[in-house]
Formats: sequence, C-alpha cells, structure tokens
Amino acid sequence: MNYFSVLFKISKKNLKYRILLIAAVLLAIIQTFFTLSQNRQVLLEENSADRSAVQSVLSEFKKVDLSAPDAKNDPLYTNLVQQSELLARKEQTLLFNNWPLFIDTSIELSTIRKDFRSLPGAENYTSYLPAPSDNQLENAFYTRIKKADIPLMAQNNTIVMSMLTLFSFLGILWFPMTTLITNDLLLEELRHLSLTNGFPLALKKRLLTKIGFTTGFLLLALGAVYLVCMAFAVHFPIGDLNYPVPVFLTSYTTLPFIGYLGILTFYFLLLAVFSCLLSIVLNYILNDFYLSLFFSFGLYLLPFFFPAASAKLWFLPAISLNPVKLLQGKHLEFSNYGNCFFGIMVLLFWCILFLIVIKRMITINTLRDRR
Repeated sequence: MNYFSVLFKISKKNLKYRILLIAAVLLAIIQTFFTLSQNRQVLLEENSADRSAVQSVLSEFKKVDLSAPDAKNDPLYTNLVQQSELLARKEQTLLFNNWPLFIDTSIELSTIRKDFRSLPGAENYTSYLPAPSDNQLENAFYTRIKKADIPLMAQNNTIVMSMLTLFSFLGILWFPMTTLITNDLLLEELRHLSLTNGFPLALKKRLLTKIGFTTGFLLLALGAVYLVCMAFAVHFPIGDLNYPVPVFLTSYTTLPFIGYLGILTFYFLLLAVFSCLLSIVLNYILNDFYLSLFFSFGLYLLPFFFPAASAKLWFLPAISLNPVKLLQGKHLEFSNYGNCFFGIMVLLFWCILFLIVIKRMITINTLRDRR
C-alpha cells in the first residue's frame, strides 16, 4: 500500500472532504439553475437600477432649465441630467432592440460618469453611481463589442452567462473553502504518525505528497463544478465561448470567456497550493488548529475591513486571494499597485518563501521535539 492510498484512507473518513465536494456541487447546481431559469433581462434591469440612482441624486437639486444661464453655474446638476437622459435613451434602445445606438450610448455614458467624479462636490454623491472600476470595465466592454461587432447577450439564458455569475461567487468562496480543507495538514500528519512512520519516505516527501494529494482533491471539486455546468448544456444553450469579459490586466481590456476561465482555473490552482503551504507554516508556528484558522481567515478578511491599508501593503498576499475582484480592478480604488499578473507573482513569492521555511523546519528537526 503506497502513501497515496494511506492518505485516501485517512481522507475518506474525514467529513470535511465530503462536505466540500457536496457544497461545491450544490453551489454549482443551485446558482446555475437559478440564473438560467430566471432568464432575466439583465441589461434592462441594470439600466433601470442606474436610472433610479441618478433620479434619487437629482431629487436633491433644484430643477433648472439647462438652457438657462444659471445652469452653467452648476456642472454637477448638468452632468447628472445628461446621465439621466442617456439612461433614458438606453432604456428606449433596449425596448426596441436598437443595439448599435445602445452601445454608442453606453460608451458616451461611461465618459460622462468619468467626468462627474472630477467635478467639485461629486464626492458627496459617488456612492449612488457605479465605482470607477465598474465604469471603466463597462467602457472597455462596449468598446470591444462595437469594434468587433459582437452580438450582445441581453439575457442570462446561456451557460456562459451563468458561469460568469457562478465564478463571481466562487472567487469569493474559493480561498475560505481551501483553508477549511488544508488548515490542519501538519497537525494531521502528527495525529497519524502510527500510519505514516512505517513508510520509507522522509517527512519532506510525505508533506509534498500530502500537498499534491490535497491540491488534487481541490481540483476535483473544481472539476465537479465544471461538470455540473456542462450537464446543464443538455437543456440550455452554451453561448459564445469567445464572448468578451471586461477585466483589468495592465489596463482595462477584455478577454474571451474561455481565456478568462483559463486564468481563473490557473489562479484557483495556485491558491490551493498557497493555502497548503500557509497551513503547514502556521501549524508549525502556532501548533493549534483554531489559531491557524484565525490567522488564515484574518489575512483573507483584511481587504474587506481595511481595504485602503491592505492595498498599500501590496507585498502581502491579502489582496491577491480573490482573483475575480483582482481581475475587476477593485483594488485600484485605493492603490495603483497590483493586477492579475502581479497577484500571481506575489503568491509565487510567498509559496517559495514558505517552502524555504518548511525546508528549514525539517532540517533543524524541530518536528520530532514537538511530538
């Protein structure tokens, strides 16, 4: 019986592995079915929400005729009226399926919104409007649609559109899920020494094998998500696999859906390896399951509670743990550092550093003293 068989024997009795696999499959089934069955007019819904937000801001201003001389003295009001008119035009183009005019209006609206943020007093109303990153993503998306003459998907009735929604959730949940699985890798090794010590394998090789095994299981869970989405393709249209997805790389641009999915898959794999190595280092330093879990989740939650501070601490992996937000450029609201490639470099750096620490830990043979 090889070491992988022992790991499988140990893991199949571990409830958390089964829970993760079931949770991943259920998330994929529920989210995909909900998105496809709703068949929502997403563009019309988003436009209606944006129009209501602008009207809410305009209600705080005194109504002025834009042709009157006084209107020039209030550029905020003028800009908001322009936004309201453009959103009304977008709604009309959606109702009559006038896609060329809809695309041109969307590009013009993103420019007007960008100008709004540079006006004095705009900071009092920016919470009502899309974030700068969302506005830039929208501009990049519609510019690409217009340039390549790509048909718009106005409804969430394809596998491609449902997977974009699904992976937005998975990007948030992936690191917490991997942390729950990997959080006791070294502690578990100590608990099962009676099984593992009989193998002619050094501790270093056993830990590397365990990292490979755990990463493989996490990829299995990810593969199950893909299989669920493919299963829905029997009854629902797949959609355009080259449909543009707006992202921030070194600048705001678009990627074909299949390329976007490939980057996310590689990033999820890297996060799985990072989570394994982080767990071993924390287990060694803290020698406690709950403290290791606390520090791992603390690192993950840092950008949520202290976004400005975590963005400035760009050398820490905190802002690199959610690939979807990184690809959306959300961190740029607080810092000019970072993009998807930068996040990969940071994670690789910490993985190498953790490997050095683990090697040093084994070399000085402190593990035996902890038994």
